[in-house]
Amino acid sequence: MADSIILVIEDQKSMALYLQQQLSLVCDYSVLIAGTVVEAKAIIDSDLNIVVCMTDLNLPDCEEGDTVSLLHERNIPTIVLTASYSEDMRQRMFAQRVADYVIKDGQSAIDYAVNAVVRLVNNADKMIWLLSSPSRATNRLLGLLKIQRYPVRVFDSCNAVSKALLSGKAPDILMLEGVEKMLNEDVTSFISKVRTRFSTSQLPMIVCEPTSEVSLAIKLMKYGVNDFYNLSFSAEELYVRLNQNIDQAQAYKKIEHISRTDALTQVFNRGYFFSFGERYFDRLQNEDSDFFVAMADIDYFKLVNDTHGHLKGDEAITFTAQLFKKCFKGYTVARFGGEEFCVLGKLEDKASIMQLCEDFRVQVETTSEANVGVLMTTSIGIAFKGTSLEKAIHFADSALYIAKERGRNQLVEYVK
Repeated sequence: MADSIILVIEDQKSMALYLQQQLSLVCDYSVLIAGTVVEAKAIIDSDLNIVVCMTDLNLPDCEEGDTVSLLHERNIPTIVLTASYSEDMRQRMFAQRVADYVIKDGQSAIDYAVNAVVRLVNNADKMIWLLSSPSRATNRLLGLLKIQRYPVRVFDSCNAVSKALLSGKAPDILMLEGVEKMLNEDVTSFISKVRTRFSTSQLPMIVCEPTSEVSLAIKLMKYGVNDFYNLSFSAEELYVRLNQNIDQAQAYKKIEHISRTDALTQVFNRGYFFSFGERYFDRLQNEDSDFFVAMADIDYFKLVNDTHGHLKGDEAITFTAQLFKKCFKGYTVARFGGEEFCVLGKLEDKASIMQLCEDFRVQVETTSEANVGVLMTTSIGIAFKGTSLEKAIHFADSALYIAKERGRNQLVEYVK
């Protein structure tokens, strides 16, 4: 497979080297420089895969804009960087389907251009779902999204989108085009149903602005649409609206991850375990489903800290947490604090869960020294009863206490 690169076409050597340096700091791809069209063609004609190209508009060995035409012919996503500006030239550039057009008028513009390259690189990992019926407007929209390297999945009905949301991972953004023409679709009901599963922060929705009824636009906003776009907008305005909505959703997901994740071990924290666990426990009770709660604790953990230091203690906790998560994949695993962990799950087979606990205990004992440099063991308490999550945890904790009293490094079931 051909190596993937970012190409910078810039005849000013100091600027080219600076751009190369800045892009290398923020991108995983190699960054190559070409100072002339001849050099650029040699790279383009090679077997290298050019992910994104940033090009100056004026080079010494070609007419103005020739590099853009060349890159357009080769379908290479392009950001134009130029020292001069005219509205006519800007229009010509976007007619040639450039991804962005940046004026070299200061450090902030250079920073913007570098960030634009990073965004184009990352857009390939941002999935867009488009609900639309085939039309010229849809084709134009798909073309604009392709320029920005977005993968797009097109749906022709609200029902098809609903099924996809239930069966797989949600997209980064959902776009609705031509809602006025969806005569057989209850769009407001569809939006409302989506919002019962995903908040406006979790799954942004933007809709092609209805042209005939302002009231429809207001109604859609009240039902949960984040933003509107219009195909009469410039490509830049459409991209800005997309970027803002995706960025806000990504920022929310990062905050959400931080709020529910233990910083050291990257398993759930105690707070999230209770907020999610109580809802999940109530659901299991309503379904009359059986459950289990297991508590695990590293034996003599204080001795690990006192003998080997707190950094080794952190390493021991992280190792145990990740092994606990691996053994109980598909269940809700959390660090309760210190060296103590808890898991909650639906019970399908008691013997299988008991075996998972025993497998975890054995793996800690047999692999901890090789992975952490310290021989460790764990004690585990498990409960299959309780009228509330808090009660079930109390029972599992009681069983854990018994395991400690009996000599540690063992599994005990709460049986009272």
